[in-house]
Amino acid sequence: MSRRGFAGRADLLCAAVAVHGAQAAGSDEAITAELAPLARLLDLHPQPQRAERIDLPADERQQAAAASGGSEAGARAIAAGRRPPVSAAHFALVEYRVEAAATPPSSEPLPPLTRLDCQPRRSGSAPHAPLVGRTRLWPALQRALASPRRGPLDVPALVGELARARSPQRLPRRLLRRWGGEMDVVVDLAQRLVPYDADYRELLGEVRRRHGAGGLRLWLVDDSPFAARAVAAPGRAPPAAAAGPIPLPPPATRVLILGDLGLLAGDPARAAAWQEFSRRLAEHGALPVAWLPMSPALVPAEALRHSELHCLDGAHGLRALRARHAGTAAAAPVSPATVAAAAPAADSPIGAAAARHPLLPALLTRLACCVRVEPGLLRALRRLDADTAAEPGLEAIVWSYAPVVAAGSRFCELAPAGVADYRDRFSGLAAAAQQEILRRTLDAHAWRGRATESAELLIWQAHARPEAASDEFIARLGEARDWFARFGAAAEQAVGDAAGYAGDLFDRHGGDRAWLAANSSLLAPIWALAGVDDIPVGLRPADVAAARQRAGAGAVARTWWLRQQDDRFVLLPDRGEAPPGRWPALTLEGGVVCGLRSAAGWRQRWIEARAAPLTLPIAHATQLSAIAIDSGRRHYRLARLHRPQWAKELARDGHGLHLDVDLKGVVQRFRWIEPGEFLMGSPDDEAERGDDEGPRHRVRLTAGFWLADTACTQALWAAVMGGKNPSRFQDDARNPVETVSWDEVGAFLRRVAALLAGVVVELPTEAEWEYACRAGSDTPFNFGATITTEQANYLGSEPYAGGEKGESRQKTMPVKSFAPNRWGLYEMHGNVWEWCVDGTRPYDGNDQENPRGPDEGYYPDRAVRGGSWCFEARWLRSAARLVGPGRFESHTLVVGFRFALRSTSQEQVAGAEHLQQDLNPEGPEAPPGMAAFPGREGSVAASADAEAATGGSGKARLNMGWGDDALGLWIDVDLAGVVQRFRWIEPGEFRMGSPADEPERTEDEGPRHRVRLTTGFWLADTACTQALWMAVMGGENPSAFQEDARNPVEGVSWDDVSCASGFLQRVASLAPGVIAELPTEAEWEYACRAGSETPFHFGPTIGPEQANYDGKHPYAGGRKGEYGQKTVPVKSFVPNDWGLYEMHGNVWEWCADGPRNYTDGTVADPRGPDVDAPRVMRGGSWFSEGGWLRSASRNEGPRDDRGDNLGFRFALRSTSQEQEAGAERLPAASGVTRDA
Repeated sequence: MSRRGFAGRADLLCAAVAVHGAQAAGSDEAITAELAPLARLLDLHPQPQRAERIDLPADERQQAAAASGGSEAGARAIAAGRRPPVSAAHFALVEYRVEAAATPPSSEPLPPLTRLDCQPRRSGSAPHAPLVGRTRLWPALQRALASPRRGPLDVPALVGELARARSPQRLPRRLLRRWGGEMDVVVDLAQRLVPYDADYRELLGEVRRRHGAGGLRLWLVDDSPFAARAVAAPGRAPPAAAAGPIPLPPPATRVLILGDLGLLAGDPARAAAWQEFSRRLAEHGALPVAWLPMSPALVPAEALRHSELHCLDGAHGLRALRARHAGTAAAAPVSPATVAAAAPAADSPIGAAAARHPLLPALLTRLACCVRVEPGLLRALRRLDADTAAEPGLEAIVWSYAPVVAAGSRFCELAPAGVADYRDRFSGLAAAAQQEILRRTLDAHAWRGRATESAELLIWQAHARPEAASDEFIARLGEARDWFARFGAAAEQAVGDAAGYAGDLFDRHGGDRAWLAANSSLLAPIWALAGVDDIPVGLRPADVAAARQRAGAGAVARTWWLRQQDDRFVLLPDRGEAPPGRWPALTLEGGVVCGLRSAAGWRQRWIEARAAPLTLPIAHATQLSAIAIDSGRRHYRLARLHRPQWAKELARDGHGLHLDVDLKGVVQRFRWIEPGEFLMGSPDDEAERGDDEGPRHRVRLTAGFWLADTACTQALWAAVMGGKNPSRFQDDARNPVETVSWDEVGAFLRRVAALLAGVVVELPTEAEWEYACRAGSDTPFNFGATITTEQANYLGSEPYAGGEKGESRQKTMPVKSFAPNRWGLYEMHGNVWEWCVDGTRPYDGNDQENPRGPDEGYYPDRAVRGGSWCFEARWLRSAARLVGPGRFESHTLVVGFRFALRSTSQEQVAGAEHLQQDLNPEGPEAPPGMAAFPGREGSVAASADAEAATGGSGKARLNMGWGDDALGLWIDVDLAGVVQRFRWIEPGEFRMGSPADEPERTEDEGPRHRVRLTTGFWLADTACTQALWMAVMGGENPSAFQEDARNPVEGVSWDDVSCASGFLQRVASLAPGVIAELPTEAEWEYACRAGSETPFHFGPTIGPEQANYDGKHPYAGGRKGEYGQKTVPVKSFVPNDWGLYEMHGNVWEWCADGPRNYTDGTVADPRGPDVDAPRVMRGGSWFSEGGWLRSASRNEGPRDDRGDNLGFRFALRSTSQEQEAGAERLPAASGVTRDA
């Protein structure tokens, strides 16, 4: 690789910038002016500034075209490194299940718990297991605390000396120890030392018995000798309050310290305070002696400097500790945190605890299944193996380790946040270890009530190995289950505070999913007693519903419509007719269990179903990846969809969700067919039915799929199959392909699958086809009981059920020639028969789930559905069935097909996130202020009544369609019968005006300055057309060029558009809660540039193929072109990167404000003068020279000017993010995701 050996002149200029700072104060122009002399000296010339780039990895750059969904503008935006478009939060119903009816419970009610059922198994108090037994303790105390004195002659010692032929220098005497004199006892009452309270009480009692009460003073402290709490003479009077440090006793006074000298506190400052206290005692002549509840391994050598230390671990004969026995730290007081250990990740509770002692995780794991841990149980579990038994200090470390352990003055327990981690570790222990832990736990809690024992048994069983539940424990486990069953069944008759117990139990152990799942039917009634709506994960929804219904909630089956509104979901009660748009219909029985998956995990909540609309507990739909709704035996699951890279558009309209896929240059739309139930076949009284259509039976489809909205066209077939077209009727490429066998269709589908990664491409089953055809109907045809040739293409000379005859067209017709069904599917009746993937199965009248006909055999028969152009009307019925061989060599000119898309995974649909994973959107979260855009049709409380009140006429249907494509978010709004698309313009910053060296610029375009727009808005993607103007204004058309209603309206003044009775006010009156207005000049230029900084949004030059203007006067000496001398229809040219058409040319566009004078510096949301001022016009027109079409070019005119080159485009905004019931508004501005 070559290496640069010297710097160029441009590098010197870069160095100057680096020295003076890249963020120099002042405007860009000011900075440029300062650097200009140096640039001239270096013979450097200014270059056009490039737009900010986002560096993409190589593989992402290669996929830019695919990610743009085939859009030229989208690919250009990604290639330029500009911001990716935002995407909508679409959710689809992807799964529907119904549980089999459960066996009815026994009619015999369980008897309520009695007081005897709740009493301990043993009476009295649990025995204490001391650290050191009394027979070993009192001799050691005597050696340490009694005063030595010389006694009588030691005869055995003298005989020994003489036996060895040694002459003693002096006669040996016995050493006697005498109790008495002054003694101070300091007892540390620190919280972490609670496990040793009984040990220290016994030790203090032994001292009293040996020493007597005389001369004995007792000091009580709380973790520090310099903050005494009380002082007393044991046995004489109650302790008296004390404050301040313990006074120094007379010299030669023994000071007995019962505590850990701060060594187990994990805080060197506390250990240092005790070290300082010991130093002062020693220097004063006192004799400090401390009895520590730990092994010598945790005692630093430094602690021995001023005190005599004894360890209550039973080692070394309880003799005074010597330096060779102490821990390795020699200079400073140490805490357990200094003990080296290989710990798990420090960001987990286990890792944080293990950092304190290497044996701590093992001990905490033994505590995992305990409801409460008293000091006696803690000691019993510590002594389970030799390693932890040798370290008494572990008890204090466990007791003081917050937040993993929650401890009080009587017992401790694992905090809820750490329960799941340690119970998972407990599951990995050997069965023998799990059994011994349970034995010791049950033994320690035999003196406690049955509630504790029963809970611990069930928790242990949920996490122990199956082989651990031996015969030894079978009876006790059965008693525990019986105890909980009786408690939940008759809690109102239980002894004590049942609701309080239930709330406490779930507060502490509600995070244990395994325990809850294993005992869901037992625990759900107890959860219901707590009176909360948040449901612990693990309880089965059916058990929750049963428990709440038993607690008083009725279970009446009722149909509700689930609608996505803004970033919330609302359940609307069915009032006899479907609400506008296609939304899932859910059958709910009583209350609802609503489950939500987000980045924070899975959570569930109970909702009582009432008559009023119900808002699900979803704050931001954009943060969710899955929603589950469970009611009774019915289970519904919704998944978050993202537009796949191979899809051009994912959107929702009045027919539901659709996906547009570009297959070799031909766009095929697919409709989402959600799972559900329907009655398959025809009723006995349906006219002209076939025998194979009955008996009618219920069919349940549990998974959704994408289905092509039309039969496969000849154009699509030819594109995929390389130009081949087997069809007979080739007069129009939009005709459905026919004359194709089932096998040939299979070859086509395999080629399509190769184009779409991770997708199964196949024909629908016969059941799926009829379900999609009916679209919720149960009449012979999806549009009603009869059919005419105006509704479908069939043999009109053979009408249905004696109806009127009609036209027989004798050929196929282009797809979409007739109205679609409710789910957006065209020509499900007639035109061509459509192949199904399976054969025809015989109906038996039984309910079916995901039925599939036979497909075995060399050439098995296959079902065809829908009728065709040359068949009688009766064959077009939804239930009509026909069968043909796989190759169907005869009459193939009547058979075509439509196909479906499914995911290769059972857990996904095309574009759906994996439901087992946390939220993982395609791109980064958008900044605040974005449009959430889940697409609403009314406010949260709006219902079918609000729609019926308007009769559907004279009212703007907000979000007639909504979705996202490669260019970002869009909504389609039906304004008096004309649909206008609006694009979401997100807030951001840009440089307004033109640089000083831009050709043909004018003085009012400078100085160039930064503008910040703080709120987004919806902007029409085209100038207002003559068709839209006439629809809103009642037929009036002021335009000069009226050849095409798609031409932009012109000849309209600013007042015509914006006055009190003008166009925008009429638009606003159609949709209360919505503001319709012109964009400001700054908003217009921001939207026009779409992230660019060149003279035109598509580059530095312009040609007649890019815009409509006076081509005879090109820009900056460019080539001349056509001059059309009139307007052209909107969308005649390619849009900019944000999906806006004709921002350059065609007509000048009015802005809301007047012209303002530009100044240096950044300005937020600028607006020109409004009062008595001309109004800004932007974009140029068909009459303008090329230079006037630049993004920065400015023009102005009086408000009443009505030139034939003046038009407008308008914006929509909400008056408020919160509206009263029934008021429509635009999608709320909240978080969305950005496509990568």
